[in-house]
Amino acid sequence: MHGCFCLWKNKNCKETTMVISIINKRHSKIKEATQIGMVWVAAIIGERVSVIGAANFMLYSYINWEILSEAERFKWTFYTMDKDPKITKEFLKDFVTQYETIKIVKRHKNKSREDIVTINKAEKIIMRQFDTAKAYLKNFSIQNKYYQMIPIMDVNPINQTKPILIYNIEDDNTENKKEEIIRTIVKTIKKIDTIPLIDKNIRIYEMGRNMNNLKWMMVPSQFIYDLLIEMPAPETLITSQLNIIRFELSHVFGNYFDELTKLNEEIKNIPFIKSNFKSLIERYQQKTNELKPLLQKAINNNQLLNQLKTENKIMTKYKLYVGITTFNALFNYYGKMAILSENIIQYAKEDIATEISINNARLFLFMGK
Repeated sequence: MHGCFCLWKNKNCKETTMVISIINKRHSKIKEATQIGMVWVAAIIGERVSVIGAANFMLYSYINWEILSEAERFKWTFYTMDKDPKITKEFLKDFVTQYETIKIVKRHKNKSREDIVTINKAEKIIMRQFDTAKAYLKNFSIQNKYYQMIPIMDVNPINQTKPILIYNIEDDNTENKKEEIIRTIVKTIKKIDTIPLIDKNIRIYEMGRNMNNLKWMMVPSQFIYDLLIEMPAPETLITSQLNIIRFELSHVFGNYFDELTKLNEEIKNIPFIKSNFKSLIERYQQKTNELKPLLQKAINNNQLLNQLKTENKIMTKYKLYVGITTFNALFNYYGKMAILSENIIQYAKEDIATEISINNARLFLFMGK
C-alpha cells in the first residue's frame, strides 16, 4: 500500500486516495504534446499519479541516472552520440571499442601497469561521454516541459515516496516482461481506487453520449460522459507554483475522487447496457452533484492559474471529462491507439474476466482541448 504523498504535511492527508493513471508507449498514436498536457493536468488535480509506459524511457533514465548500471548508461550514451550530427561514425566506433576493451581489462585478475593506464585513459573518455548523455536527457526533460515536475516524481514503484510515479515498461518480448506489463495494466484497469486518464481520441473509436442529455437514453453507446473542468494549460508553471496549486486544490479534488472511488465499487458489477444507463447516471449524480461545481470554482478562483491567463494572450485550455464505459472498451482504446499489443490485451482481459465481467461499468477520465 502506498503511503501519504501530501508534500505539505496536511493533517487531513489520507493513507490512500484515488490514483490517476496514464498508460502510453513509444510510437503510439497519442501526440507527445497531448501526453505532456495529460501528465500536467493529472499533476495539478491528483494527489497520486501513475505514468506508465515506454514513452517515459528518457525521463525515467534521467531521474534514475545515478543508480543506472554502467551498461544502461552506455546504452544511453551510444543513443545520444548516434543522434549527434557532430560525432563521426569513426569516433562512435572507437568509443564502443574503448568501452568493450575496458570491460575485458577490468576482468583481469592480475592487472599490469599497462592495464591500469588503459583503464584510466578509457574511463576518462567514457565518463565524459556519460556526462554528455545525462545533459542530453536533462535537455529533453526541459524541452518537453517535464523538468519542473521532476522534484515530485518517483521511479520506484515498490517504495514510492513522491506523488507522481514514472513507471517505465520497455518494449520487450521476454515472458517476464510480458507478465510485468500484464500485471501493471490489469492493476490500473481493475482497481477501484485507480482511474485511467486517456485522450479525446476515444471519441473517434467509440460512440459516446453526454449524460446530461436524456434524449439519447435508449441509443446504444460505448461510453457516457460529463464535462468535469476546464483549465488553462499549466505547462509553464515552475515547481514551487505547481506545489502551491496542488495544495490549494487538494481538498476539493480529494473529496471528489473519494466519491468516484466509492462509485467505482458500486458500479463494477453492473453491466454497461442501455437499460442501465439511467441507473448509472443517477448513481454518478448522487455521488458528485454537490462536489462537482466546487471543482471549477476552485480552478477559476486559483490565483496562479488565473495568472497564466493574463500572461498568455493566446491561451490553450484543457477540458477534462469523466466517463463511464466498460473494461472492454478501455482495452479496445489502448489497442486502437497502438499503446498495448493484441496479445497483452487478450491476456489482461482474461485475467480480469476471472473476477469480473469485462462488459461491466468502469469510470475513466479523458482530456481534450
